[in-house]
Amino acid sequence: MSEIFAGVRVVEVAGWHMVPAAGAVLADFGADVVKVENPAGGDQQRQVPTPDVPESSSGVSLTMEQSNRGKRSLALDISRPDGMAVLHDLVRTADVFMTNFLPATRRKLGIEVEDVRALRSDIVYVRGDAVGRRGPEAGKPGFDYSVFWGRAGVAHAVAGPDASEPVTPRPGFGDRTSSMNIAFGVAGALFRRGRTGEGAVVDVSLLGSGMWSNSGDLMTTASVPGAAPTIERPTAAGSSSPCPTPRAGGESSAGSWGGRSSSKTHDSPPPRPSPPTARR
Repeated sequence: MSEIFAGVRVVEVAGWHMVPAAGAVLADFGADVVKVENPAGGDQQRQVPTPDVPESSSGVSLTMEQSNRGKRSLALDISRPDGMAVLHDLVRTADVFMTNFLPATRRKLGIEVEDVRALRSDIVYVRGDAVGRRGPEAGKPGFDYSVFWGRAGVAHAVAGPDASEPVTPRPGFGDRTSSMNIAFGVAGALFRRGRTGEGAVVDVSLLGSGMWSNSGDLMTTASVPGAAPTIERPTAAGSSSPCPTPRAGGESSAGSWGGRSSSKTHDSPPPRPSPPTARR
């Protein structure tokens, strides 16, 4: 199982955790992952120390290594014509292209779907973003804490029944969950290409992944508009205690902070979550 992606080349133009963590998983299973980084500082994670853990004697950051293990790194300024020419040569040899750059940046750099497919028509193109590609907020930036943990209601779902404020997440929960969804989407797209010869576009968002993770609560809320369903949860003493879930419209039965993010865009029950999609 460790070499199931042997012979697959992945070109990654992405930073932080969501998408790079997917590249690390693909590398774990044998893919040749080439990470393209800006020569002026590289991936932003290179500047982030691991909390409470000093850098090793070789200067390696554990934060950076966690989502970038097993890859090869190429320092390349793709804002320059000569740098873009090198990227084009690399993409022509690739099976998968992955990015989490915002739409405007992708268009400016010339790495949108149509640009990459012009170099290799059967490539699997991966976009990781915050809130998805449809709706009034499509293309807006976002991070794990605010989107996966907050807007998708996960912080509320894991809070205790008497909590008065959201639970603070550990780093990267949503980034890594979304990255596993990406890795699965890539595997499915490569399987499909092996049968049909056609490439695919894989779209995964932090919000979609968060809503899928929290879909038990969201499904109940959407099925019973206006209701505040509860979940029996064991307390520290071992007995069961109801845990409130977000009300329709975004207000929770525990207070205004729980699930409030949904109230910006939904005056009716939120839409049912969708798993990662792979399209032609």
